[in-house]
Amino acid sequence: MGGRFPGDGATEGEGHPLQGRARRRGGGAAGVGGAGDSASGETGGGPGAPAPAPRPPPPAPPAPRPRPTHFLAVRLSHDAAVVAGLGRVHGALLARDPRLAPLLVDPAAAHLTLGVLTLGEGDVAPAAAHLSSAAGRLGGPLEVRLAGLDSFGDRVLFVGVAPGPGRDRLEELCWALRAHVAAGPGGGTLGPETFAPHLTVAKASQGPRWGGRGGRRGGRGGPGARPGPAGDVDPGAGAGGEARGEAGLPPPAGVARRAWEGLDFPERAVAVAEVELLAMRGREQGGYYPRVAAVGL
Repeated sequence: MGGRFPGDGATEGEGHPLQGRARRRGGGAAGVGGAGDSASGETGGGPGAPAPAPRPPPPAPPAPRPRPTHFLAVRLSHDAAVVAGLGRVHGALLARDPRLAPLLVDPAAAHLTLGVLTLGEGDVAPAAAHLSSAAGRLGGPLEVRLAGLDSFGDRVLFVGVAPGPGRDRLEELCWALRAHVAAGPGGGTLGPETFAPHLTVAKASQGPRWGGRGGRRGGRGGPGARPGPAGDVDPGAGAGGEARGEAGLPPPAGVARRAWEGLDFPERAVAVAEVELLAMRGREQGGYYPRVAAVGL
């Protein structure tokens, strides 16, 4: 915008040596400006010439996306077999690469996220009451089957939810709750637009590059911290200082496929009887997220 290529703005006469000499003699060159044209008339920049139009201001930067404060989730950490299974996967990962330690997600925080929200201080209590009003209209308890490891690139390593009636019911529950929340305080849930339930095992956003726990940016939830991938919630407690793995080296930027390929998470059926509204901040290491409200299925 507004840039000029070499030679932009030059008149035809400036590009020819004979025409240039004609101008310097004070006469208008025939075929260029006519005998009666003045020098200022030839260039168009003399007294009385219109001022150039001002350039339009640059476009305003997009408004920052509001930071999520709460989320809807199905708790899994109450199941001892799920916690033990995560512990075994963590142990196998560390045996392959001890530097991964800061990227591992606390098994005590195990959950499936159904949606994230941004609630102002005055919206929390009304949102909790509104969520509770959905009780008895969500189809009853269900069962999901956790099985296998997969990833979102190098960003997130997770345990998947196996296809079947339980996953189908969970998806129906997810959209029903999002529609219900959208009609209440706080403006509804924020992304993701697709249904991708997963139990997070490890993720890059806990490392220093993303401002994760113990990272250079002040720890998860601390000053300058960045949110993780949409739908993947684990604020953590943050320990301060620069995170280092058990080998005393900085952790890798992500969870490479070679770190987990060949590992497995045995299939486990988990009963789901309620969905909780949880606060992202305030979780202590080894504990679960602060519960704001719950709705029975």
